Amino acid sequence: MLETKIKILPDAVINRIAAGEVVERPASVVKELVENSLDAGASSITVELEDSGRTLIRISDDGCGMSPDDLRLSVERHATSKLNSGSDLFAIGTLGFRGEALPSIASVSHFTIRSRARGQDFGAQITVEGGKISEVQDAGCPPGTEIEVRGLFYNTPARRKFMKSDSTERAHVTETMQRFALANMRVRFQLKHDGRLVLNLPAVEELHERVAAVLGRELYPHLFPVNKSFGQFRLSGMLSSPEKSRPSQNALHLFLNGRPINDRSLKHAVTSAYGSMLQPGRYPVSVLLLEIPLDAVDVNVHPQKTEVRFSDPRGIYSFMHEAVRETLGASPWLGGTMPPARTQMQERVASAIRHYSAAHAGHTSDGGFRFSYGKAGSNGEKAEAGTARADEQLTPLSSGFFSSLIPLAQLDNTYILCQSRAGLVLVDQHAAHERINFERLKAAYASGESSAQTMLFPLRMDLNPAQEAALEEFFPQLERMGFLIDPFGGNSYAVKAAPPILADADVGAALKDLLDEAASFGGSRAVQERIEHALSTLACHASVRAHDRLSFEQMESLLHRLDGIDFSGNCPHGRPVYFEMTYEELERRFGRTT
Repeated sequence: MLETKIKILPDAVINRIAAGEVVERPASVVKELVENSLDAGASSITVELEDSGRTLIRISDDGCGMSPDDLRLSVERHATSKLNSGSDLFAIGTLGFRGEALPSIASVSHFTIRSRARGQDFGAQITVEGGKISEVQDAGCPPGTEIEVRGLFYNTPARRKFMKSDSTERAHVTETMQRFALANMRVRFQLKHDGRLVLNLPAVEELHERVAAVLGRELYPHLFPVNKSFGQFRLSGMLSSPEKSRPSQNALHLFLNGRPINDRSLKHAVTSAYGSMLQPGRYPVSVLLLEIPLDAVDVNVHPQKTEVRFSDPRGIYSFMHEAVRETLGASPWLGGTMPPARTQMQERVASAIRHYSAAHAGHTSDGGFRFSYGKAGSNGEKAEAGTARADEQLTPLSSGFFSSLIPLAQLDNTYILCQSRAGLVLVDQHAAHERINFERLKAAYASGESSAQTMLFPLRMDLNPAQEAALEEFFPQLERMGFLIDPFGGNSYAVKAAPPILADADVGAALKDLLDEAASFGGSRAVQERIEHALSTLACHASVRAHDRLSFEQMESLLHRLDGIDFSGNCPHGRPVYFEMTYEELERRFGRTT
């Protein structure tokens, strides 16, 4: 008789497999348990950590609590109070429903629940040790539920070794709490770490109060409310001005029927609504709460319930896109950030040709004709960073391809239009200046000669948990770049010095972008790669932008300086610096070839 090869797994193994899907790190435990607290109607939730959650995670709430009989069932697999029949799966209105969270967490920790139902004189307690469930015992406790998770992954050391640094794990927990707080403004949230109060968010009546408390009060003046409805769809929340964009998608907080979600399609609907107002790779800081009928979405497609499936994805996308676009159209900063229309640009060029400076007009020795209509405008100081000042004598720094170009005009205050010996060249002024500044910063960092410029008044800034974790991990490299940063209490920091190249830039925005991108790397990238990425971020903030007007001298100086660096033809982010069209191609375009 053949030996049976297929076996039924023991419950302990099944629970550990389920834990692998649900419990990835301390933040996963916090997410699952806070969802249960919210489903229980809690108005106050407190999370306590020891050793960033490795030693202890304790979550207490003032929700409805559980009876002793419910307490015993709560640690059994697939036991839930949130579904009554299979049809309920197609209209889920609670955050949790699978009935796997508690037994899965209990299978990889020392697990204790104390709970007291409302109206009861005393509570009850149950423990789970290595999959073994104790008897229910009487316990004194306030109404609500308290859960202790000790020694997470104590019996699965392979999972424990994949946990990140304390600061990173703590940052993930804090971000999880903040996401819940943004979606549940009438609930009080507290987070304590090693006895210290890290997060204290009282219940509020207005969303803008919670957004300001979570994302930073300095951001609030740059936010605009969203409130759009169409049929059974409703979108509310806050959108940021384009200038307050971030390099990470984490800046875009999406909630569906109160559930934090990560949906690429909906995020694309938001960013595409901004259109050209956002630079590639930038995302608006926003808090968007989408409400749709429960039966129009399936939330049961991912163990952690962060991904969903819509019955009408195109309809939801179109609603989101139009709602955001209409809101932006009514915002006070839309008109000032949109690039000028083509007809306006053409009129400026025509006017400039009529009034070009006689000092820069005429035939050159090689038959070229050059003119300039650019002048340093309101942001002229920033435009001069790394280029010659308009009132200085221009000294060519080197000779080469770019130095040989004859600048003719600035096209849309974005591209330098040049004549070359072979034809026509367009130079992207931001990409070119970014490459120059990047090479300067890289050389200074490699030689250890980066300097710091003391700020007249220290810049105080609030950092989110991921930025704080990146600051702690990346601090020596930041000091070497020229930053001097001191703690200021809580999540506030004082920037006392910065690299001189940022003298005319927004130091706070540059530093936050740098920390956002450093946080997105995680621990897997090589140190040198992380440093170069950080230097490219600083170079970007220190460079002239699209739509910055340049004088003729500034354009010419920028071209000369391109020949003075190790030039690869691309900016540090990979975009091309220039485009050339030869006379032969021009002749083909105009049908001059025979």
